[in-house]
Amino acid sequence: MTAVPAEMQRRGPFSVLTVVSLILGAAVAAGALSVLSAYAPQLRSGNDGGGHALSKSAIGFAAIVRLLPKAGRQVVVTRAPLRGKRGFALMVVTPTLGMDAKRIAEVGYGPPMLVVLPKWRSAPSNTRRGWVTRIGPAPAERVKAGALEFYSPDAELARRREAGATPLFVIQNGAVLGRTGPIDNLQTISGRNIEPVVVDDAGQIVVGRFKGNRTYILSDPDLLNTQGMRSLDTARAGVAIIDLVAEGRGAVAFDATLHGFNRSRNLLRLILEPPFLGGTLCLLAAAILAGVHAAVRFGAPRPPERAIAFGKQALADSTAGLIHIAGREHRMGGRYAAFARADAARAVGAPANLAEEELDAFLDRLSEQQGLARFTALREEARRAGGLGELMGAAHKLFQWRVEMTRERR
Repeated sequence: MTAVPAEMQRRGPFSVLTVVSLILGAAVAAGALSVLSAYAPQLRSGNDGGGHALSKSAIGFAAIVRLLPKAGRQVVVTRAPLRGKRGFALMVVTPTLGMDAKRIAEVGYGPPMLVVLPKWRSAPSNTRRGWVTRIGPAPAERVKAGALEFYSPDAELARRREAGATPLFVIQNGAVLGRTGPIDNLQTISGRNIEPVVVDDAGQIVVGRFKGNRTYILSDPDLLNTQGMRSLDTARAGVAIIDLVAEGRGAVAFDATLHGFNRSRNLLRLILEPPFLGGTLCLLAAAILAGVHAAVRFGAPRPPERAIAFGKQALADSTAGLIHIAGREHRMGGRYAAFARADAARAVGAPANLAEEELDAFLDRLSEQQGLARFTALREEARRAGGLGELMGAAHKLFQWRVEMTRERR
């Protein structure tokens, strides 16, 4: 068995640079993943071939979104609910086949709403991303299962079977709206709860209004989708329909929330945006500082010490700590003076049978003979100490006196 070198055992299998690089790489990857997860719905382009305002496919409505600003009208593609917000002239909703009717109705928020019915069944293209392959007209029952079922259960759909028809559309009061380009399988609508707004040359409703509310319905999506916008005449008719049902010259909003492009707030986005962004940055800075502190710590961590240590030194330290906590250090002067007197008496050979007053007088006479301060004066100064500073000064004088009396070497 091969022995591991002592140097490798001491330093470990990885260098410091390698470990730091791995940690930084993991932190950056985790941060990037969190940010992308928080903003993923907002970063989606929407060009998935669906029937919504972000799709550039034949059944999408990205073309009319780009055309309306050129016609002098502002356009907004909404990824969040707009309830209570003002300044919009129209909300355009483009549900898909079989979409829940209640979800469609909940999009309405104040301005008139134009619901564009679906018509085509399609499949994603195998050759071009974002394109679709048209399969054919969807069954009328699936088209009716959406907004028509909610607003007008008795509504009926009809389709012209001739291909390449160019129907003439007129407004209800008889004014000509314009001739469209070729529309395959023109889809019209009828129902007791639907008032005609725009009809074709046969008098069938193409744009209707549900009685009792401000919701309009466009029966054929080819008047607004990219497939229809390839014809200049159809594009003009589509813009005219938008101008007809919109209130004023405000912005036209195309809803994208029904198709999953929500910009709803979540916890990750909440901590990455003001006013909580400052707290997030502070936590990040604290984590970095903690990591740096752990990385540059000198030596191995010290083992925890005993709560109660062994030995005389520990006992003395504990006693001193208790005295300090009690705030009674300055009252120890008298005891220190008694210790200095006993030490000096033993050193000078004072008679053992002397009383305390006699011993004090004896030490005072010896102090005067040697030119030192009287012991009783030093003792009283230590006893009268009013604080730790005064006690230290008196104790220092007693220490010097004891050294001179005992002839000790400092």
